[in-house]
Parts: sequence; C-alpha cells; structure tokens
Amino acid sequence: MHYSLAQLQDSTKLLNNLTFDGGLRQYTLMEFNDPTIGPLRITCSASEFVDNIANLYVYGGGDCPELSMNGLLQALEHSPPGSLFVVATDASAKDYATSATEKIFPLLDSLKAKVIFLITGLCSGENDADFLIYRNISSASSGHVLQNLYYPDYNKVVDFLEFMLWIQKNSTTKLLSEDTDASNYSTSFQVNRDFSALILSTSGTISSLQITGPSGVYPKVTKIVDQAWGSLQTIENPERGVWTIIANASGFFSIRVEGYKASGSLSTGNCSTCHSDATCKKDIFSTRCVCNDGYVGDGHTCSDYDECSDYSGGIRLPESCPSTYSCRTYSPMWLSGSHPQPADGIVDRTACANWEGNCCYWTSNVQIKACAGGYHVYKLSGTPNCNLAYCTDPNTATDSCSCGDDEECKFVDGHFGCHCKSNVGPSELQNLRPDLTCGANTITASFKRCQLEKFSLRKDTIHLTDNSCVGSPDYNTTNLISIMTLPKRGVCGNEIVKSETQVTYKNTIYLSLDTSTSIGGEDYVSILLSCVYPLDMVVSLETALNLLHGSVTINIEGTGQLLATIALYRDASYYTPYEGSEVILTSKSVLYIGVMLNGGDTDQFVLVMKNCYATPSRSASDSRRYYLIRDSCPSRQDSSIYVYENGVSRRGQFSVQLYKYIVDINVVFIHCELRVCDQTTESCTPSCSGLRSTGVRSQETTASVVVGPVLNQADPSGGSSSNHGARACVDLLTSAVLLLAGILLTDFIK
Repeated sequence: MHYSLAQLQDSTKLLNNLTFDGGLRQYTLMEFNDPTIGPLRITCSASEFVDNIANLYVYGGGDCPELSMNGLLQALEHSPPGSLFVVATDASAKDYATSATEKIFPLLDSLKAKVIFLITGLCSGENDADFLIYRNISSASSGHVLQNLYYPDYNKVVDFLEFMLWIQKNSTTKLLSEDTDASNYSTSFQVNRDFSALILSTSGTISSLQITGPSGVYPKVTKIVDQAWGSLQTIENPERGVWTIIANASGFFSIRVEGYKASGSLSTGNCSTCHSDATCKKDIFSTRCVCNDGYVGDGHTCSDYDECSDYSGGIRLPESCPSTYSCRTYSPMWLSGSHPQPADGIVDRTACANWEGNCCYWTSNVQIKACAGGYHVYKLSGTPNCNLAYCTDPNTATDSCSCGDDEECKFVDGHFGCHCKSNVGPSELQNLRPDLTCGANTITASFKRCQLEKFSLRKDTIHLTDNSCVGSPDYNTTNLISIMTLPKRGVCGNEIVKSETQVTYKNTIYLSLDTSTSIGGEDYVSILLSCVYPLDMVVSLETALNLLHGSVTINIEGTGQLLATIALYRDASYYTPYEGSEVILTSKSVLYIGVMLNGGDTDQFVLVMKNCYATPSRSASDSRRYYLIRDSCPSRQDSSIYVYENGVSRRGQFSVQLYKYIVDINVVFIHCELRVCDQTTESCTPSCSGLRSTGVRSQETTASVVVGPVLNQADPSGGSSSNHGARACVDLLTSAVLLLAGILLTDFIK
C-alpha cells in the first residue's frame, strides 16, 4: 500500500481543480485497517481533502485481509445521498461475511451511492469470496472494480473520478449494468426518453467495444478515459430506440450505461476569462475553462505543475543503501562502491537492491564513465525484478544551479555555477531596464547581475535619492540586485503626486560606473521610477489583484496594489481568528468580522465598509442577499448587528449573531464592498442618521472582498435520518468519499 498511496497522493493534487461556481460538496476520508477503523474526516473543502490524503502514511503490515466492509459501512452512514465512494486498497475484505456487509446493500440502494474500487493487490485469488464481495458491491451500485493500476494510470483514474463528480445528483437513469466473463459479448438496451447524453463506463480488459444506435449507424463517441483497466465515454443527444453493444474481452469485465439529463441548475463557466494556459472546454455538463496538461487550477487561474519535480533527486546513483519503499519504488537500487574519476575510463560496478533489510538482496552489473563536464554516463542492465528501480542521490542535486535567462550553468573550477551568456540583453546603456514591482507594502526595482557587468556598472553602490537606501544582492537564488522602498511619502526620498483617482510615488535610482570607464564625462547613471496606486480597486481575500500592469521604461511607471483582507474572529478582542477551510457556528454564536487595508500612505487613507452582506454562494452578484451593513451603516433587518469601527482607520470591525438572523439556509459567504477614502480631502466617517449614512457618495467604484464558507451547525438530536448524520454542503453536487487501507504487504514482490 505504501507505493500505491504515494501514487494516489501525487495524483489527488489534481482534485483541487474540482470547483463549481459558488458550489460546495462534501469530501469524506475514511481509513481502515485491521483491527482499527478510522478516523473519519469530513470537509467541504477539496484542498483540505487533498491535504488530508497527503498527510497519510503507511505503517504495520503482515496481515493482508483488512476490515474494508466495516470502513465502507461507516462511510455510508455518514455520507449524503448520491455520493461517489472510492475504495483504494491492496487487500481483500477480511469482514466479507459479517453483519457489516448485510447492512451495506440496503444503504447502497437507499442512498443511490456509487462505489468504485481501486485494487493494487490481493491477498488471495480473484474467485475467492473476500475479493468477490468487491465485485458484488460495485455491481449493486453501478460502480466498478479497477485493477492492475500502475503509476501513469493514476492521473487517468483522477480523470475518471473527476468526470463522475461532475454528474449532478438525480440526473441519471440506469439503462444497462452487466458483469460477465464472456470473450465475445453482445447485448442491447432501450432508450425510451430524451437524454442529454449517454454515459458508458467499463472495467476489465476489453480489446474492442462497438456501440450502434437504433438507426444502425455508429454514433459520435467522445472518449474521456481509454485505458487497459477501463474506459469512460459519452454520446450526446442519443436517439430513442434499441441500442446494441458488441465487445471482445479477456477475463471478467463490467459495462454500465446511464442516461444523463442536464437540469440546467449548474451555470456554465465564462470562457472569456480563461487563463492563458487554459482551454475553453465544452462537455455534456457545461462550457468551462480547464487548465491545459501540465497545469493545475480552476481554469481562470492556472499554475505550472512540474511532473518531473517529484522525481528530481540528484545527478548520480547513490553510493549508500537507500531505505525500502523510497525512490518511488518497492526496492531501490544503488551503487555498491564509488564513482570513477575521468582518468579511470569505463569501469564496472555492482548495483544493489535493498529488500527485507538486505541492502544487496538483488544485484546487477553497471558500467560507468566519468566525463569532464562533471557528470557520469551509465550503461544500466534491466532490473532483476519488476518492482525495482534505479535511484539518484538527492545529496548530489546541489551540484545543479538555478540560473537566470541570461545565464548558463557551467562546471568551472570543480563546481557548478551560473555564468553570464554573451550577446544577451540590451545592447545600449540607455535601454537598460530593471524589473519594477509595485507591491502592497514595498516598491522593488531589480537589476540582473549580468546586465550591470555588461555595462561596467558597480553592483555595490546602487542607491535611491536618499543614499542610505541601497541595493541588496541575491546571488544564491535569483542573481538579482534589488533596491526597495516603502510606498510612503518621504521614505528613501519618495515624492508623492495625487489625483482624484490615484496616488503616484516617485524616486530616482543612481548607478555608478567603474572608475576605469566613462560615458560623456559622467560617472553615474540615473533612472527615474514611479509607482501608481489606484484609490478604488478590486481586491480579494486570496490574492491582491493588479488593476494596472507595471511597465518598465527609463521613466519607470508601474502599478501598485493595496491589499484588503477580510477575516472572521471568535470574540470581540479580535486576537483569535478562525482557521481552516470553513467556520461552523450555531444559532447562538456571535461572529466577529474584521476588514484590514495594507499598503499606501498609512497617514492619508482609511477604509470604509460600504455594504456587507451574506449570500449562499461565493458570487458577489448573487441576488439572494442578507445585508449586515448597508450604505455604511448597520442593517435594520437584525438588531444583533453592531459596528465597532468604520471609516476612521485602515480597519473595519462589526459583529452579528449570524444564524439567529439567517434561518433558511445553512451555508453562506460574507462579502464586503469597500472604498479607500482620502481623509485629507473628504469626510470618511459615516453619519448614520436613522441608521442610514448621509455622507456617502452615490457614484463611485467599490472594491469587494469575500470570505467563507460559514456553516450552521446542525442539531445532533434533530437531524434527518435520511442524511445519515452528514453535514450537508450543497445538495446539488455529488459528494466524494475515499476509503484507504493502510497495509504494507511484506511479501508483495517476493
């Protein structure tokens, strides 16, 4: 299980992509072993769910069958209807003939649950009862048993599961569910109503599969997953009538066909805001932004996912025995002996594999040559067992270097280092441009070391108007020389220019020439910089968004950002914020909300909370609103709302007994519309005459922050039995349940 868990932990990073517009789902993680069951972890956050998986580790071992039925039963009892259950294990079911199994089948039917087993090993044969129970459960739930999974397959497994989670609850009709070991298979099913699509899924080794529509023609099939262990495909707008499936297979396999009818309740995504590394994807569920291969995110924000980073451990084989199950394999191979020197030529060495405490349980011959560039060339034989792999020594990874785009990594004087490339960068001094960053708390101008050396500019004398503000080199990681100042009047000689909509901070960078050079008799170069900070801007809790992009010229002008943060606190001291992915309250709980503004001139600008309200979704434009602050004053709709501070400083504070006020929904997000007020030119403190502000401008651009979700704690004694004790996130979405068997098979590769 150790190796399989590592694969699953890597692959489930991609589950962070499972986001909906304002939607939540319940994620449940259940561990089972023998003799222990649990713990059971329930969350509405995909990222927290992935973190829970990442923090798992394997321990113990020896006794293969596990209490998988008891684990599945507890997960069923704590999950909402329509959940997708994924059981990942390398063990058979020890408790296959117990009362737990008897209770599972009625729950599968009442919950309309679907169970998918990810099997990476068995304790016995496929025809034994402790394994056949998996097939029986998958058949009863229209699920699957996916076997013979290897590392490259796990990302495809995630694609398979992601598709299943996109299916809305109560949107499918079972049309066909068959399990067979026939090598030549044919069957038919009836489509007697209009569907948006047919969803056809298989498990087992099927060499060919052909589906024919009522008119005798082959329909257009969209393949979502097509692997040796199973497949998933869709057919849009299927015609009514009798459909036929013909398949050739080897061994046991399963076929499921469901008719899918889109409800229209889930809104389609806005592809006009797709990230540059994303594609607008249309499928049977929606039109939405999806990050391209090699990137992760929600489609509107994508970041590079370096698949190779998980395996970059160094530049040569280790010369000491690595531990079993390291290096992404069961039994890692290492070099028994030392590496040669360049003068030694080609040498013969022995590679060993560590297993069961024997560092040389298996051996293999290796030929090695050391090269003048500081690297080694290996001629490797095949591993003596399938579950072995050659490793690299992570201690040698430090020999590599992280260089800028104008540098190259060279092996000089016995070690690697970054050296400047020739003919790279600006050809004339007047075209020299630093990288300017106008941040919420700092203004930073950074010069590349190679460019300064190219024009014979001294790296140790860079300074601003105030010559005590000097440059700071970072040669270990970025090879940049940076100079910083605060976005505040007078600091480092900053000058300020203000308009009705923005404030600009200006300064001058001075660079000295080496004394042996001169340009027109001058011994220094000056570069002007400026950063523009808008007084009205869009901000968010997660990140500060740039309204204008910084541009770098000789007269440098960039765009700054003021960072507004909203947080939820436990009491009126505002010393203890809520942590984690959600806040859970009761009807008696008082919620304390704080909004803070960072960046800019702290003596000039204050924060005004214009409108604050709760909505059932993350969308600020949600028409269903519960106002907490309206027109800068406490809402009249609830007497528990109290504003402590608004429009007098760079923070705002108020409180509310949230779920005494809101009684008809159990999940909300808190939004606040803000504006940055210049207290030197206008009155910023609201005058709440009759609980309505009389001094707020009607035409203005506001900023918006959001935090949540905030959940209403269900009464344990009054919950509905149909929910089986689960806290509902959003009824529309399919919930995910993952069960893991924490067993380490000591005889798996003997």
